[in-house]
Amino acid sequence: MKYTENYSDPILENRMAIFFAIIYKVVFIALTIKALIWLMQ
Repeated sequence: MKYTENYSDPILENRMAIFFAIIYKVVFIALTIKALIWLMQ
């Protein structure tokens, strides 16, 4: 089971978590701006 152990890299998992957090924030901000523009019309 040495092959599966290599995939549980804490640094890689941390990078993925940060990566998804950034994407989530960008999407959230984009939707907020879109909603504000829609409300101002």
